[in-house]
Amino acid sequence: ALLGEMTARTAAGGELAVEVSVSFERHADGETTTVFARDLTGRKKAEAHRTELEAQLRESHKMQAIGTMAGGIAHDFNNILGAILGNVELAKADCDHQSPVLESLTEIEKAGRRARDLVRQILTFSRNDPPRRTAVALAEAMHDTERLLRVTLPPTVELHMDLPHDMPPVLADPTQVEQALLNLCTN
Repeated sequence: ALLGEMTARTAAGGELAVEVSVSFERHADGETTTVFARDLTGRKKAEAHRTELEAQLRESHKMQAIGTMAGGIAHDFNNILGAILGNVELAKADCDHQSPVLESLTEIEKAGRRARDLVRQILTFSRNDPPRRTAVALAEAMHDTERLLRVTLPPTVELHMDLPHDMPPVLADPTQVEQALLNLCTN
């Protein structure tokens, strides 16, 4: 008869998971009772490992689903940005070079391009592609980020830029550089 799983104590005083079964035999001299205790340590470790692998697989599937969803949303958003940037270009072509509207349209175009780059970054993430690294002029990236921050920061916050004149370009993903700068300043 199988009694089930129990916790046994080892000679060293540790605990051990065992499966216990008992058998009874009658013979001419009387009865013999035999107790079997099977060490379940290996099976418990295998079960724990399997459970961990299953959890990792579920997490992997979840991340894959999120990546697919992010890719779909980013693709749709990219189409919307294409329309915005196209209309900004048409509006800029209709403007006089001295028009005060031209500066606003240029800022809208820069923000649209920045958004398009972020969408590309999301698409890169969703496809698990490596980031595209190019030579990035840090001063230019910082000035672009500064313009965006001046619009988004509360008026009580003052922003001062102190950039060395001889900053060399860095090999990086331009969108990630701007995103890092934005995160540093907003946090």
